[in-house]
Amino acid sequence: MNELEDLRKEIDRINIELARLIERRLKVVDEIFQFKSNKGLDVYNPVREQEMFNKITKEFEDSLFQKEIIHFLKIIVEYSKLRKIKI
Repeated sequence: MNELEDLRKEIDRINIELARLIERRLKVVDEIFQFKSNKGLDVYNPVREQEMFNKITKEFEDSLFQKEIIHFLKIIVEYSKLRKIKI
């Protein structure tokens, strides 16, 4: 049972790390949104979004979890876009 507890503690640490990274990403998204709004630029840039996914796909091309990583990132990106619509 100790091994299971250790694994759960590791998951807890990873969850906190992920949450901090998501928070950091959302703050940067807010900064980008504010910058683009102030400059009168389009907030959504599909070319940039595709470039971002291409980079991640390439970075994790040898990963057994590439599809899952891309899927989670798409959820985060979609949430960021929806959040900006509501603000």
